[in-house]
Amino acid sequence: MTQETNNLAADLWALADLLRGDFRQSQYGRVILPFALLRRL
Repeated sequence: MTQETNNLAADLWALADLLRGDFRQSQYGRVILPFALLRRL
């Protein structure tokens, strides 16, 4: 993996850790999915 890929992965995990604090595990997919779809657009 390149350094850029590693940085992106680290940023995504950091964001996931932030979101887990505010949402229950069952709600996590409902939050991440819209962001993933927005990213695709």
